[in-house]
Amino acid sequence: MLFRSSRAGSPLLIFRTDLVIERFEVWRLITALFVAVSTIEIIFGALIIYSLGGMLESRWSRARFLRVVLGIPLTAELLLLVAALFLPDTFRYAAFSGTRSMITTLWVLYGLMAAFSGQMLNFWGTPITGKTFALIGVGFVLLSAVFGSPIAALPELICAGLCYAYMYRRRS
Repeated sequence: MLFRSSRAGSPLLIFRTDLVIERFEVWRLITALFVAVSTIEIIFGALIIYSLGGMLESRWSRARFLRVVLGIPLTAELLLLVAALFLPDTFRYAAFSGTRSMITTLWVLYGLMAAFSGQMLNFWGTPITGKTFALIGVGFVLLSAVFGSPIAALPELICAGLCYAYMYRRRS
């Protein structure tokens, strides 16, 4: 019951565009980034945040790490709010867990960082390039969209695109 709202029947902390727009529950933009809604998200999310996040933070400063890893999913949520204003039938009542967006952000950023430094990565015993690692992360998101809900996977897709834009911003 901790995560249930008594009046709307919706979890209190996840991101819902309708509640942010209509009730101005803006805390959902931040709290959703830290709420996992399944056991798999909790287990693998913690592992990914600990291992990949720790490596990214050690290469970047803590301030840059937090700015990028929290800023990209937050930007994706803001873009969904804009989409909900223009396409209310599609996006107005959608609920999103931000943890998946943060995990996708870490995965893709780590892969691209490894690619730019020429580092080979190990993916379950298979040596792969950083670009391949990043694309595997995008593949997970696409599979989630195909076998789940494309609308629910949209924040992750936006995050993946923003990660590529962020990492390639000075490379062109």
